[in-house]
Amino acid sequence: MELMLNQKLLPVILLGLLLLTSLLWMEPLSNELSNAPVLSMTPWESWEEMVQEPVEESASSAANGGNPQHNKLRDEIERAKSQLSKKDYKAAKSNYRKMLEHLEKLKNYKRDPLKFDNQNFLKNAPSGQIRQKIIDARVAHLEQEIQTFYHNILKIINH
Repeated sequence: MELMLNQKLLPVILLGLLLLTSLLWMEPLSNELSNAPVLSMTPWESWEEMVQEPVEESASSAANGGNPQHNKLRDEIERAKSQLSKKDYKAAKSNYRKMLEHLEKLKNYKRDPLKFDNQNFLKNAPSGQIRQKIIDARVAHLEQEIQTFYHNILKIINH
């Protein structure tokens, strides 16, 4: 009877030791997480929401200070500066600058696609339907580039 009781208690004791060990192991991890910088930035759900924030800010106005209401992402990069290496900080700023340039390109291209048709794809398009497909493809490409720059910035400052 005593041997049978010990055989039943052995898994319970081992499970208890495993739980105790995991809790002790997790404590330093929770301390590390509580000391980590918390960024106020949350990822936008779509690129359209992302574009709405800094759309007023061009690459040239970003260099000159720009509108403070539209510099949320730049402010997050500056807040994370102390946590980043010099290389990562430069990479984040570079991605931010490229993102603003592409936002400007997208805005201008949507306003007047023919003006930015430097390879004459639109002028030489055989029909309006094909012309619209070319425009849609260019817009989609610029949107993808903007999203890539944004995600690169998030990866850098949240590493």
